[in-house]
Amino acid sequence: IRKSQDLITYATQPDSFRKNMVSYIEMIRKIVLANKGIFDRFTGDGFICYFNAYLSQKFRVNLYKTVVEVCEHIQCESKSIFEEWQKGLQKLPQETIGLSIGVDSGIMNFSDDRMMFAIGIPAVWATRMCSIGNAGDIIMNNLPHAEIIDREMGFEFDVVTGVTKSGEQFKAFKLKHNGQLWQSGDRG
Repeated sequence: IRKSQDLITYATQPDSFRKNMVSYIEMIRKIVLANKGIFDRFTGDGFICYFNAYLSQKFRVNLYKTVVEVCEHIQCESKSIFEEWQKGLQKLPQETIGLSIGVDSGIMNFSDDRMMFAIGIPAVWATRMCSIGNAGDIIMNNLPHAEIIDREMGFEFDVVTGVTKSGEQFKAFKLKHNGQLWQSGDRG
Protein backbone atom coordinates (compact mmCIF):
# COMPACT_ATOMS: atom_id res chain seq x y z
CA ILE A 1 0.00 0.00 0.00
CA ARG A 2 1.60 3.21 -1.18
CA LYS A 3 1.72 5.84 1.59
CA SER A 4 0.18 3.45 4.15
CA GLN A 5 2.05 5.22 6.94
CA ASP A 6 -0.04 8.33 6.23
CA LEU A 7 -3.18 6.30 6.93
CA ILE A 8 -1.85 5.86 10.48
CA THR A 9 -0.03 9.15 11.03
CA TYR A 10 -2.79 11.50 9.89
CA ALA A 11 -5.88 9.57 11.02
CA THR A 12 -8.23 11.74 13.07
CA GLN A 13 -9.71 8.67 14.80
CA PRO A 14 -7.13 6.53 16.67
CA ASP A 15 -8.71 3.18 15.74
CA SER A 16 -9.47 3.94 12.09
CA PHE A 17 -6.37 2.26 10.66
CA ARG A 18 -7.05 -1.05 12.40
CA LYS A 19 -10.75 -1.01 11.56
CA ASN A 20 -10.24 -0.06 7.92
CA MET A 21 -7.30 -2.41 7.39
CA VAL A 22 -9.13 -5.43 8.83
CA SER A 23 -12.08 -4.73 6.54
CA TYR A 24 -9.79 -4.13 3.53
CA ILE A 25 -7.75 -7.32 4.00
CA GLU A 26 -10.93 -9.37 4.47
CA MET A 27 -12.24 -8.00 1.15
CA ILE A 28 -8.96 -8.92 -0.60
CA ARG A 29 -8.98 -12.37 0.97
CA LYS A 30 -12.53 -13.04 -0.25
CA ILE A 31 -11.68 -12.01 -3.83
CA VAL A 32 -8.58 -14.23 -3.89
CA LEU A 33 -10.32 -17.26 -2.37
CA ALA A 34 -13.38 -16.89 -4.61
CA ASN A 35 -11.04 -17.16 -7.60
CA LYS A 36 -9.26 -20.32 -6.42
CA GLY A 37 -6.23 -18.46 -5.08
CA ILE A 38 -4.36 -18.85 -1.82
CA PHE A 39 -4.27 -15.88 0.54
CA ASP A 40 -0.98 -16.18 2.43
CA ARG A 41 -0.77 -13.25 4.83
CA PHE A 42 -0.97 -9.55 5.53
CA THR A 43 2.56 -8.08 5.65
CA GLY A 44 1.93 -4.82 7.50
CA ASP A 45 1.46 -2.69 4.41
CA GLY A 46 0.27 -5.25 1.90
CA PHE A 47 -0.50 -8.90 1.37
CA ILE A 48 0.82 -11.99 -0.37
CA CYS A 49 -1.30 -14.42 -2.34
CA TYR A 50 -0.69 -17.21 -4.82
CA PHE A 51 -2.39 -18.82 -7.78
CA ASN A 52 -1.16 -22.11 -9.11
CA ALA A 53 -1.43 -24.39 -12.10
CA TYR A 54 -2.71 -27.36 -10.08
CA LEU A 55 -5.75 -25.53 -8.69
CA SER A 56 -6.38 -23.82 -12.03
CA GLN A 57 -6.49 -27.19 -13.78
CA LYS A 58 -8.57 -28.78 -11.04
CA PHE A 59 -11.21 -26.02 -11.25
CA ARG A 60 -10.83 -25.55 -15.03
CA VAL A 61 -9.87 -21.90 -14.96
CA ASN A 62 -7.28 -20.09 -17.06
CA LEU A 63 -4.42 -19.37 -14.63
CA TYR A 64 -3.04 -16.19 -16.20
CA LYS A 65 -6.42 -14.74 -17.12
CA THR A 66 -7.55 -15.33 -13.54
CA VAL A 67 -4.46 -13.64 -12.10
CA VAL A 68 -4.93 -10.53 -14.24
CA GLU A 69 -8.66 -10.32 -13.59
CA VAL A 70 -8.18 -10.78 -9.83
CA CYS A 71 -5.53 -8.02 -9.81
CA GLU A 72 -7.85 -5.72 -11.78
CA HIS A 73 -10.78 -6.54 -9.46
CA ILE A 74 -8.66 -5.82 -6.37
CA GLN A 75 -7.45 -2.53 -7.85
CA CYS A 76 -11.01 -1.48 -8.72
CA GLU A 77 -12.26 -2.19 -5.19
CA SER A 78 -9.14 -0.65 -3.63
CA LYS A 79 -9.52 2.66 -5.45
CA SER A 80 -12.92 3.40 -3.92
CA ILE A 81 -11.89 2.10 -0.49
CA PHE A 82 -8.81 4.33 -0.33
CA GLU A 83 -10.75 7.34 -1.60
CA GLU A 84 -13.25 6.90 1.24
CA TRP A 85 -10.53 6.11 3.80
CA GLN A 86 -8.66 9.32 2.99
CA LYS A 87 -11.67 11.45 3.91
CA GLY A 88 -10.78 10.81 7.57
CA LEU A 89 -7.17 12.03 7.34
CA GLN A 90 -5.90 15.29 8.79
CA LYS A 91 -3.43 15.77 5.91
CA LEU A 92 -3.18 14.19 2.47
CA PRO A 93 0.18 13.36 0.89
CA GLN A 94 1.09 14.58 -2.60
CA GLU A 95 1.50 10.98 -3.77
CA THR A 96 -1.72 9.00 -4.18
CA ILE A 97 -2.53 6.54 -1.41
CA GLY A 98 -3.37 3.17 -2.89
CA LEU A 99 -2.25 -0.30 -3.85
CA SER A 100 0.56 -1.34 -6.17
CA ILE A 101 0.46 -5.00 -7.24
CA GLY A 102 3.52 -6.96 -8.33
CA VAL A 103 3.20 -10.26 -10.21
CA ASP A 104 5.74 -12.96 -11.00
CA SER A 105 5.55 -16.68 -11.72
CA GLY A 106 7.69 -19.71 -11.07
CA ILE A 107 8.28 -22.39 -8.50
CA MET A 108 7.53 -21.71 -4.85
CA ASN A 109 8.47 -24.02 -2.01
CA PHE A 110 5.84 -24.38 0.71
CA SER A 111 7.07 -25.93 3.94
CA ASP A 112 5.41 -26.39 7.28
CA ASP A 113 7.72 -26.29 10.29
CA ARG A 114 4.87 -25.57 12.70
CA MET A 115 4.54 -22.39 10.64
CA MET A 116 3.74 -22.16 6.95
CA PHE A 117 6.64 -20.81 4.90
CA ALA A 118 6.44 -19.99 1.22
CA ILE A 119 9.90 -19.40 -0.19
CA GLY A 120 10.92 -18.78 -3.77
CA ILE A 121 12.35 -16.40 -6.31
CA PRO A 122 8.86 -15.39 -7.59
CA ALA A 123 8.05 -13.90 -4.17
CA VAL A 124 11.20 -11.78 -4.31
CA TRP A 125 10.54 -10.57 -7.84
CA ALA A 126 6.84 -9.92 -7.23
CA THR A 127 7.93 -7.64 -4.38
CA ARG A 128 10.37 -5.90 -6.71
CA MET A 129 7.61 -5.45 -9.30
CA CYS A 130 5.39 -3.96 -6.63
CA SER A 131 8.12 -1.56 -5.50
CA ILE A 132 8.34 0.15 -8.89
CA GLY A 133 4.58 0.58 -9.18
CA ASN A 134 2.45 3.48 -8.06
CA ALA A 135 -1.02 3.39 -6.52
CA GLY A 136 -3.32 1.58 -8.95
CA ASP A 137 -0.54 -0.12 -10.93
CA ILE A 138 -0.25 -3.82 -11.77
CA ILE A 139 3.37 -4.61 -12.68
CA MET A 140 4.40 -7.97 -14.15
CA ASN A 141 7.78 -9.58 -14.45
CA ASN A 142 8.94 -11.12 -17.72
CA LEU A 143 7.64 -14.71 -17.32
CA PRO A 144 3.96 -13.96 -16.60
CA HIS A 145 4.02 -11.16 -19.18
CA ALA A 146 5.40 -13.52 -21.85
CA GLU A 147 2.73 -16.16 -21.04
CA ILE A 148 -0.06 -13.59 -21.33
CA ILE A 149 1.28 -12.21 -24.62
CA ASP A 150 1.85 -15.73 -26.06
CA ARG A 151 -1.72 -16.73 -25.19
CA GLU A 152 -3.11 -13.60 -26.91
CA MET A 153 -5.50 -12.68 -24.11
CA GLY A 154 -5.98 -9.11 -25.25
CA PHE A 155 -4.19 -7.45 -22.34
CA GLU A 156 -1.82 -4.61 -23.17
CA PHE A 157 1.29 -3.41 -21.33
CA ASP A 158 3.73 -0.52 -21.12
CA VAL A 159 7.40 -1.22 -20.51
CA VAL A 160 8.70 0.14 -17.18
CA THR A 161 12.12 -0.10 -15.59
CA GLY A 162 13.32 -0.49 -12.05
CA VAL A 163 16.38 -0.96 -9.90
CA THR A 164 16.81 -3.45 -7.06
CA LYS A 165 18.18 -2.38 -3.66
CA SER A 166 21.58 -3.70 -4.76
CA GLY A 167 21.52 -1.60 -7.95
CA GLU A 168 20.54 -4.30 -10.48
CA GLN A 169 18.45 -2.77 -13.27
CA PHE A 170 15.46 -4.60 -14.70
CA LYS A 171 12.61 -4.23 -17.16
CA ALA A 172 9.00 -5.00 -16.27
CA PHE A 173 5.54 -4.57 -17.75
CA LYS A 174 2.75 -2.33 -16.47
CA LEU A 175 -0.76 -3.49 -17.33
CA LYS A 176 -2.76 -0.92 -19.29
CA HIS A 177 -6.25 -0.56 -17.89
CA ASN A 178 -7.81 0.69 -21.15
CA GLY A 179 -10.02 3.19 -19.37
CA GLN A 180 -11.84 0.66 -17.21
CA LEU A 181 -10.18 -1.12 -14.37
CA TRP A 182 -12.08 -4.31 -13.88
CA GLN A 183 -14.58 -6.11 -15.97
CA SER A 184 -15.12 -9.80 -15.98
CA GLY A 185 -15.37 -11.04 -19.50
CA ASP A 186 -14.05 -13.54 -21.96
CA ARG A 187 -10.39 -13.04 -22.77
CA GLY A 188 -8.26 -15.74 -24.37
